[in-house]
Amino acid sequence: MKIPSATRALNACLKPLTNFEAAERITTSAYLRSLVVVGDQSAGKTPLLQSLTDIPFPVADRLCTRFPTRIVSRRTPDRSELTKISIEPSVLDWAGVFVSDENLEARDQRLDAYKDFAYSSSNITADGFKQATEKAKELMDIKRPVSTKEGAPTVGNRNFASDVLKVEISGPDRSYFSILDVPGVFQSLTKGLTTAEKDGVRNMVASYMMPEHSVIICVANGTNDLANQATFDMASKYDPRLQRKIGVITKCDITQHQDQAVLHAVKI
Repeated sequence: MKIPSATRALNACLKPLTNFEAAERITTSAYLRSLVVVGDQSAGKTPLLQSLTDIPFPVADRLCTRFPTRIVSRRTPDRSELTKISIEPSVLDWAGVFVSDENLEARDQRLDAYKDFAYSSSNITADGFKQATEKAKELMDIKRPVSTKEGAPTVGNRNFASDVLKVEISGPDRSYFSILDVPGVFQSLTKGLTTAEKDGVRNMVASYMMPEHSVIICVANGTNDLANQATFDMASKYDPRLQRKIGVITKCDITQHQDQAVLHAVKI
């Protein structure tokens, strides 16, 4: 498989921040510097992830990312590509902020179900990936419509989860990297969302920005005022010397004043 040019471009940008040559001599993700993709709601993170990883992430009209997704890529001597998907329980202390009236017994039952969840494919398709993510939502008890009809009732008890969907991709032409995608930060509450969830998502994003080994990729919608996009300020708080933050401006093709958007991005 030919690796997307965006992946090669990203690797080139990250050379000063990471040591990919050293990474090629190891086989575990523990030593790979993590790239954390953050952005406000509807900033355009999903198309970026698709171009970087060649994984057919599903795109929804409303909130799409309901839980962290970690993509671990490795180069292997095998001739064929392999994609494996599993669920990692969260180890974050504040995870309970997303849980509504859940007791420990129900939590233990869900963790047992995680152990039985596994997806593996040598040729992952959009439908296959969507089925895996929908099953993950079910196991995480994420709210979801019972049908595709508009206004259909939902099942599930929560809007977000802190457990991590882990996607491992390997093949002879793959690069070494670890990318973590987190739910988008949102400022206003839409129907069905709570203040606790809004604060919880912000806490989640901040917790992944904080570690010094994290490279923060801030994704901003070029059609909106960048000064009003919260994740840029959050990233600057945890990386005040701007040593591990990279800005990505999306939707530039539909921005009315492209030159002003670029200048504003450089200033930020």
